[in-house]
Amino acid sequence: MLNLPDAKLGCHPIAWKDVPFTQILDDIAATGYQGTEGGAAFRNNPEEYRRELAQRNLLNATVYAGGPYFDAAQADAAVDKALDSARFVKSLGGNVLCVATGGNAERRNSPGFYPQGHRPDGLDDAGWRTLSDAMKRLGTGCREIGVTAAFHNHVGTYVETRDELDKLMALVDPEILALAPDTGHLYYGGADPVAVYQDYASRIRYMHFKDANAEAIERARREKMNQGQCMAIGGFAELGRGAVDLVACLKALEPYHYDGWIMVEQDRSLIGPLQSAQISRAWLREQLGR
Repeated sequence: MLNLPDAKLGCHPIAWKDVPFTQILDDIAATGYQGTEGGAAFRNNPEEYRRELAQRNLLNATVYAGGPYFDAAQADAAVDKALDSARFVKSLGGNVLCVATGGNAERRNSPGFYPQGHRPDGLDDAGWRTLSDAMKRLGTGCREIGVTAAFHNHVGTYVETRDELDKLMALVDPEILALAPDTGHLYYGGADPVAVYQDYASRIRYMHFKDANAEAIERARREKMNQGQCMAIGGFAELGRGAVDLVACLKALEPYHYDGWIMVEQDRSLIGPLQSAQISRAWLREQLGR
């Protein structure tokens, strides 16, 4: 059994479609999770959101702050918007901001097409300077607010492959920018999730935790599907039902006494979001004993 007694267990609302957010919170609470991510429906009213969470004994872990941080014309505005998100997170008692950059149309239409781990269509030197400088400003601003900026890898963006993730991590001081790995997107993008967790264990402050359907992802590559099409054929799976060695990922965090969130996120469920959340929660209970 894994020894992560202080890790918090959450469930992302993304799999629920066209459902009132309060109903999603009901489902997440009933399934035995401690919290969730987001709260966009209450973005202008954190007090109401805090009441809704408290009624269900839930916490809000973070907000996903994606943006065009690689684009010199938009990076400053993206950082300012993300810092607003960091203030929202802090107002709800959270201590981490999940940050991700964007990509261009070519990237979005060819997610995971380079399983060897390198894409030839990456940022140029100026783009990397823009992205890393934005992350430095954002990370520093988050520290001043009292939260940690943690970077999230994502297919279809300019930080999809292992070499791209390594480059960004090398460009920004670990004291300024932590890591929020997504196990499914690592696998989809051609990286070994276990190796990423082992190599960056001391830097991980948050995560999106999901399994990956190897057969579906391989079909998506073969048939040149975009991410939405891949999800529609079950690209991501409930915990324990896919190809990712999730136990080994979490095992890498034990020596560092990880006390952040294990945020279950299944972008799309083929059997229903509540059922998927229940299956993943059962897996966590089996592995963690709670």
